[in-house]
Amino acid sequence: MTKKHKILSVITASYVLLLLVVAIITLHDFTQQNFGLLFIVITMWPIGRFFLLRNARINAWLNKINQ
Repeated sequence: MTKKHKILSVITASYVLLLLVVAIITLHDFTQQNFGLLFIVITMWPIGRFFLLRNARINAWLNKINQ
């Protein structure tokens, strides 16, 4: 693992952790449970997808450089 890979994995891990915390906090508020679920799906899904796609792109780019 290079330094860039380590940084990338730390960013990914912190992002996932943040997602989990937001989900738990939103779901904990039972009065707005349905709205919370909807909010998580609407906001986090595209962001998460974009993040994963960007991660894949960066990894491909790093592999190209390392060759």
